[in-house]
Amino acid sequence: MNRRNRSQLGLGIILLLAAAVMVAVKLNPGLASLIPAFEWPMWVVFAGGIILLIGLLVGAPGMAVPACITAGVGGILYYQNASGNWASWAYMWSLIPGFVGLGIILAGILGEGLHRNLREGLKLILISTVMFLVFGAAFGGLDILG
Repeated sequence: MNRRNRSQLGLGIILLLAAAVMVAVKLNPGLASLIPAFEWPMWVVFAGGIILLIGLLVGAPGMAVPACITAGVGGILYYQNASGNWASWAYMWSLIPGFVGLGIILAGILGEGLHRNLREGLKLILISTVMFLVFGAAFGGLDILG
């Protein structure tokens, strides 16, 4: 499958998922309370989705990297807003290289060089996970390491 076909497939899957969510909410309005779209950090996540959508439309799978960074930071902000744990930013920033790794893997899936991108992306995710655990334990945010 060439790069353009993969981009179109990704765009089609995103549109189908969005349509399925809209139909489900229309059929059962109670589901709207389960969708966190009404919290302000979700607009940052949506901005990441729009960046990815633009990358798919123009056939630039490399746009998956900034899309994952933007959506990931939005996810962090959503967690912090929901929990009130704003001090967690002291160690949450270490997840950003992992978001870059996810973007690289996604760019490999949508474009070319999947094996190389998978290897590089997994490397970044591993580094990010280790940093998150170390800084989270050091700043008292994680009780996993004692």
